[in-house]
Parts: sequence; C-alpha cells; structure tokens
Amino acid sequence: MTLLGELSLWVALVMAAWSAALSLAGGGLRRAAFAESGARGLLAAAAFTAIAVAGLLAALARRDFSLRFVASYTSADLPLAYAVAALWAGPDGAMLLGAFLLAACAGLAVRPGRGAEDDGEPWATGTLATILFVLLAVAALGANPYRRMDTVPPGGLGMPPRLQHPAMLVQPLVLSLGLVATAVPFAFAIAALVTRRVGENRVRAVRRWTVVAWSLLTTGIALGAWWTYDASAGATLWAWDPPVAASLLPWLTTGAYLAAGLAHERRGAERPWIVGLPVAGLPLAAFATGLAAGGIGGESPVINALGARTWFAIVVGMCALAAGGAARRMRAAVVEGIASRVGRGRRAGVALAIVGVALLAVGVAGFAFRRVQERLVTPGGSVMAPDPWGGTWRFAHRGLSRFDLPGRRVLALNLAVTRDDIARPNIVIEQREHLDARGVPAYEPVATAGVVRGLRQDLYVTVHTISLAEEAGLRIAFNPLVSWAWCGAALVVLGGIVALWPRAAA
Repeated sequence: MTLLGELSLWVALVMAAWSAALSLAGGGLRRAAFAESGARGLLAAAAFTAIAVAGLLAALARRDFSLRFVASYTSADLPLAYAVAALWAGPDGAMLLGAFLLAACAGLAVRPGRGAEDDGEPWATGTLATILFVLLAVAALGANPYRRMDTVPPGGLGMPPRLQHPAMLVQPLVLSLGLVATAVPFAFAIAALVTRRVGENRVRAVRRWTVVAWSLLTTGIALGAWWTYDASAGATLWAWDPPVAASLLPWLTTGAYLAAGLAHERRGAERPWIVGLPVAGLPLAAFATGLAAGGIGGESPVINALGARTWFAIVVGMCALAAGGAARRMRAAVVEGIASRVGRGRRAGVALAIVGVALLAVGVAGFAFRRVQERLVTPGGSVMAPDPWGGTWRFAHRGLSRFDLPGRRVLALNLAVTRDDIARPNIVIEQREHLDARGVPAYEPVATAGVVRGLRQDLYVTVHTISLAEEAGLRIAFNPLVSWAWCGAALVVLGGIVALWPRAAA
C-alpha cells in the first residue's frame, strides 16, 4: 500500500498538469473536447491524491517506521486515533492533506461535459487544476511524506505531548478544509473575469462555496480558541498561533463578501469592489496555508524556502492585483449577478447569529472575572477556595500514585472535591513523562489539569510543585460563563449558514 500511495502521488501530479493544460487550452480555443478531457483529468487527479493519502494513512496506522515522516510523529504505543491524526502533525503530511482536500473540493465543483454549456467552466477547472498542481508539486518534490530512512529505527519518536489533545483530531482538518475551500469561489471569479459573464447558477455556486469556506473557517478558529483555552488550563481564550491567526485574514474577506452581498440585496447599491473580496480570499488563504502546511508541530517548507517577508509580500501583491483587476473589469454587472435576493427564511438565521454573538460576548466578558488562587495542600489535608459566585470549594489530598502506561510514566494526584459541602466527582491531576521505545524520556514532562465544567463556570486545578513530603502546590482557576462563548460560536456558525446560503430567485 505504501508503494501504491507513493506512485499515486506522482500520477496525481501528472494528471493535475494535464487537467490544467487541457482545460485552459479548451477555454482559450473554445474546444469542448479539450475542456471535457481537462475536467476528467482533474477528477482523476483527485482520485489518485486520495489513494496517496490512503497509503500514508495505512503506513501511519501500521507504524511503518521505514518512512521518515511516520518515525518522526508516531510511536509503537501511540493510540490509533492520534496515529491517524499524525497525518497533519508535520509539514510533509499536512501539505499532502491540503492537496487532497483541495482535490475533493474541486471534484465536487467540477462536472465533466458542462464546458459546452458554460464557457467559463474550462477556466474555473483550469484554475483549480493549476492550484492543485502547485500543492502536489510541493508535496512530491519538496515535502514528500514517503521519503525513507536509511536505517529503520526500533520505535518512532512519537507525537509531541502538546498535540495529544482531543482537538487535534478535528481542528486542523476543519481549518485546512476551510482554507482550501476558498479556491472554488476564487476559480469561479477568475472564470467570470475572463469571460465577463456570470450566469445565475454560477452566482449561487460562488455564494454557496463562500458560505462553506466561511463556516468551516469560523468553526476551525473557534475550535482553535477552545484548544488554546483547554491546553492552557483555562489561562487564556486566545493565542496567536500562526495558522489560526493567519486564517483570520480569509475569514474576514469571505465574511465581508457575504455581508456586502446582503447589504447590496437590501439597498440595491452597486459596489464593484465587492467582487474583489472572494478573489482576494484565496491569496490570503494561501498565506495561512503556508503556515498551516508546517503542520501543527513543524515549520512550513514553503515559507522556509522563500522567507516569511517574501511570502507575505507575494500574498499582498496577489491580493492587490486580483482584487483590483476584478473590481476594474467586472464592474457593477458582475456584482449585480453575484448577489442573490434576500428571502424571508434568512431572518431566522440572522436571529440565531445575533443570539450567538450575544452569548459569545457574555462568555468573553465573564472570563474577565476569572479568579486564580494558589494553595498548598498536605497529604490527608484539605484547602478551601471561594469562587466568583460566592460558593466555597474544598479540595482534599487523597494521595499520590506513580504508575507506568504504554509510552509514558505518570505521577497522579487524587483530590476529593466538594462545593458548599456538596460532593463533586473527584479530580485527578497528572504529570506525564513521555518515553521513547527504549524507555528514555523523549520530551519535557507535561502536566494535565483537573477540570470541572459547567454553564456557570469552569474549574481548572493544576499542580505547580510537589515536595518530597508529597505536599502539592495547587493553582485553582475559576472561569465564569466561558461555556457560553463556545455555545455562541456554534450558533454563529449555524445562523450564518441559514442566513447566507443562496436560494433560487423567485
């Protein structure tokens, strides 16, 4: 399966080049046969990219340490779920994943045989195939996850402890899908630029894919914020992680386009610059993808090769040229076509989004009243801490335990918890030392927090010191109303989809 996956990567690269060349030639020469061949070539590239990803996933699942990527991000005792998630933990796998997600989006957006009816279809297909070719070229030539090691190690290095979090299984995948989805409205807008015509079906497709990209970006950013919050033991709601922070740029442009479209629908105002927003969304997403392609635990091969300033300058230039060209050439006729009419059904979506924003604001405001306290608890003793709501919590030391698990050595503190003399479930705080296949510590020890979640507040308890006498220094954090922020973010996504999804004109 590994050899099949590696060969499929190269075949996908060739098919993407074929699709780009034939599609663009079909559009320029008005040859329907070329355009249809290009569309089928793009579907073939998507299929072979999927096989390449499946081959790498199989290597990760069976721990094929002959591959450098597998040996760098997995180990023999790593749980299967995290072994699969290692696909996006490093730059090589993340780049291949981005190519696969783009190929999947392109496969859904392109239909062979439609070029005879829509002269913009070959240009959209060629644009998507060109972008896919670039990603596959980087994956095959610069960051190939199928590179082999000269000597097969007895066990892998394992996944960094900070990545072994439940959010790791979902958030990078959702964020990456949101970033690559911006390529579809970009391709449709480029096709409209070339042909200077926009059909009603194309209009709804641009709007639909923009809503998909915005919704996924919103979900990915919210999950990234929750991951930061939980991994920091409730210390912060946001951290300027490069991929998540950079994804705010395409999120703003796609959201601004959708909001401007609604404003145009209500007021009928024609603004040529509106169409530049989805066009500029892809270059900004490319900047975020260049950071995300470094993987959650690595650095980006693209940005390392060009330099961060050069990469950012290229992105800004692409945005200026693309948005400026769109606004100059397409003018109000295209803007008028791109906006669909407001329907009554959008009101419920707007209401949901407003409620979500209100809940999000309440959660952020409640976090401002967080209370952090430090206590020293002795074996058999207990300490008390008041929360912001006037309740009194008691934490009783029930002893330390030391034990070994596959791949790590654990020191656990058991605390019995009560609030206002009402018993709560015990919490266990662990200090984990991750080991390699030889039993040697591979990373710095990490501590996990004891957590009690609720709608009124979240409680995080961590240990910052443990003495030889087993006295534990506790850091106790009460975070009021933070759960409301996550509920609000979910409502914003749901309301945005309901309010912004395009509907057929009456």
